[in-house]
Amino acid sequence: MAETLLKRVPYYLGRNEPHEARKVERTVLGAILISTALILLVGWAFPWIVPLPRLRPYADLIRLYAVGAAASHLSAFFYQRCAAHENFRDVSIIETVGAFTGLVLILVLSYFGGLTGAVTAHAVSATIVCLLAITLNVRAHGPVAPTFNARHILAAVAVGFPISLVWWIFTLQTSVDRVVCASLLGSVRTGYYGIGISLATLLVLIPRITGRVLYPGVNRAIGQSADTHALHGLVVRPTLALAVLIPLSQAGFLCVLPLILGRFVPQYLPGLRAAQILVLGAFFLGLTRNGANYLIATDRQGTFLRYVIVCLVVNLAVNLVVVHMGYGIEGVAVSTMLAGFLLSTMIWRRVFHGLGRRGTEQLTGLLQLYAPFVILLAALVLARAWVPQVLSEGGLRAFAYAAGLPALVLLGILALPAYRTEIRHWPAAVRRRGTGIDGPEMACPS
Repeated sequence: MAETLLKRVPYYLGRNEPHEARKVERTVLGAILISTALILLVGWAFPWIVPLPRLRPYADLIRLYAVGAAASHLSAFFYQRCAAHENFRDVSIIETVGAFTGLVLILVLSYFGGLTGAVTAHAVSATIVCLLAITLNVRAHGPVAPTFNARHILAAVAVGFPISLVWWIFTLQTSVDRVVCASLLGSVRTGYYGIGISLATLLVLIPRITGRVLYPGVNRAIGQSADTHALHGLVVRPTLALAVLIPLSQAGFLCVLPLILGRFVPQYLPGLRAAQILVLGAFFLGLTRNGANYLIATDRQGTFLRYVIVCLVVNLAVNLVVVHMGYGIEGVAVSTMLAGFLLSTMIWRRVFHGLGRRGTEQLTGLLQLYAPFVILLAALVLARAWVPQVLSEGGLRAFAYAAGLPALVLLGILALPAYRTEIRHWPAAVRRRGTGIDGPEMACPS
């Protein structure tokens, strides 16, 4: 239901139809309250639903855990309501308080109370976050009363469920490499591969956050019937900025990886090459979110789903082939990177088509997106020809390489006229984002 909220509320605000936006909020809240009640009911009745003797001593803990789960489920509505209104100040407050209270309470209560303390901490933390989210919502966006109209709830599910399904399959597509490793390469090599996945995930945190922040704005712009220039500013321009920032981060990260693994987790050094390949592949994963947001905002989630399924099949097939050919976790990493390239290319080709670009203009857009990555690869080749140990240095010289390689990549990017022109627009775009992009608030009663 969160997807329905994030898609429809900004859309109606963009159309200056606050009553319709409020109707969506009331319907989604009604559905959330029903499912919250079901969570509490199942938790309370669990010992009778699953009458296993060994679970009987934990009946009260299961019920307490259900309270925490219900509070988390309810607070998700108010959290996403803030996001739908592009109120990311309150979103950050909710996230920060949730992370802090969760960490402190679990550390303290689990230390003194063991499992009971940990479950209690979860329930108390979730309740605190829920009350905070409700308070911030009422203060910023007014109260909202639930409705329980079955037809409206089913319509809301029809909007949100396909989007959730797409993201579930997307998650499966991005994790199929780990399934192949665990099934065919054993636990040890899967562990080596896993450290690379964890490190590559760090590089896509900012793109994920960027996509999450921009998604409501894209939906609002669609509601406003924004022209292609405005949509370019919301969809393409932030992605071009990421296309610059990600390779700069990758360049430094690739150089210090041998030092990090060698000094802190030397047992994972056999996974260094796979980790470096996965770090490179994070570039394409980092570019997909904004393009996918545009496809979903323009009701092309079916197209996105087809792309994800194609890449899932390709990724699985190539992973199986490279493993049977003996290329190990490095081959799996290369396959995963290529699948990411394929998915990113299909998504952005469709985005450029939707923004009115045809034929060679789409190719030009893709080349512009991928140019910083090509420059990164060229810089790596040059650096290795000059300093062969640049990607394997385990000493302090790695920091010098981590400073020099990004500088070389940046010089290559600035040598491109298209990027020099684009970068000049970024300060103004940031100022506009900070001062005038928030959509209209709802003034209608609940």
